[in-house]
Amino acid sequence: MGIDNGPAAKSGYRVSGSSGQCTYPGPIIRLKRGVKHGLFLKGGSEETNLHLHGLHIKGYGNGDNNHRFVKGSDNMLVYDIDLPADQHMGGTHWYHSHIHGNTWEQVQGGAFGMIIIDDNGHPVGTEDANVLEFLRTSKHEKVLIIDDSKKSNSYTANGMESEVLEFVQNQWYRLRILTVGVDAHTSGINVIFDDYDADACHIHAMAHDGIFRFEVPRPHTVKEYPLTTASRLDVAIRCKQDIVIKVNGQQIVEVRTSEEEEAEEGTPYPGGSTASWKSARLEYTKNLTSENAEETMKLRVDETNINGVSQASHKPMCNKNTKGDFQYGTIQEWKFSGVNTHPFHVHVYPMQVVSDGCGPNHDKGEFYDTILAPESSISKPCIVRLYFVD
Repeated sequence: MGIDNGPAAKSGYRVSGSSGQCTYPGPIIRLKRGVKHGLFLKGGSEETNLHLHGLHIKGYGNGDNNHRFVKGSDNMLVYDIDLPADQHMGGTHWYHSHIHGNTWEQVQGGAFGMIIIDDNGHPVGTEDANVLEFLRTSKHEKVLIIDDSKKSNSYTANGMESEVLEFVQNQWYRLRILTVGVDAHTSGINVIFDDYDADACHIHAMAHDGIFRFEVPRPHTVKEYPLTTASRLDVAIRCKQDIVIKVNGQQIVEVRTSEEEEAEEGTPYPGGSTASWKSARLEYTKNLTSENAEETMKLRVDETNINGVSQASHKPMCNKNTKGDFQYGTIQEWKFSGVNTHPFHVHVYPMQVVSDGCGPNHDKGEFYDTILAPESSISKPCIVRLYFVD
């Protein structure tokens, strides 16, 4: 794949570009758990690179290393994407340009897209045939990429100003949602499933930022989701009639249901029941709420700095307590305040929310890799825990 500052195709990711143009957003990259992949990024007229947002892979060398860049059509960057089944879960992630100084311009031009990691038959937490059929079959999958890169305070869906998603009536779908915000003055993206009949659709959260909830799916229907400008949300959705999807009050998607086809087998619930199942966990996503944190750190996150220190690619954020590096194998507890403009994201390691101060964008007890906590303060911080482990 390649990134350049040239024109972007007017059609969405699902339609190929033409006449030398690129698709917009970028293509969906599909990977498999338990497999080692190679990604080749071709250079263009400007320096560029990629951040594989949400992937739990090495952040140095040929991994998710944002200190590297490529320029020139004869040059390439190679990314080693190793996804051992015992060290990486399946899920919905994304990629975007991360070259400092050019990130905004390149993402605005379409240098972003969705990454889908298939569990590839590895354990997810249930062996129920109906659930596994639901999770692995493309007939049950829909994709929604929401972004504001074309115009401030105006959103597109899959590159379209008005998108249509075709549903078979009463069939369950896994809707993978990615929100991408480049408007510096917009911190939150509110996604609403708007129906005219309160019982038109059943909508249950399954995963946040590419990580399954501890109990899948969420037991009760939720139709409004406050997200960040870099969130992923997987929901199980079944509709009996048409609805619309709105973002910050703007209608961007029409969901049309049809009775012409018979609903496919496969549900998010074991045995056709309405009971949730417990997701399998790996070391980096295990429950940390009852663990002892080796270190605690307070972080004041403002629009342009953390604890008064401005960002610089050559100057990493150090351990505030030791003034040095963070130690591998430690559980960290970070207390945020002021995260209300620019979301906070840590490459490679997701964060478990362990306090009520992170609402309404986050559910206490679940994992996220991007935090926006407009209600956080020194007296009521948003507290998260991270486990620095492979």
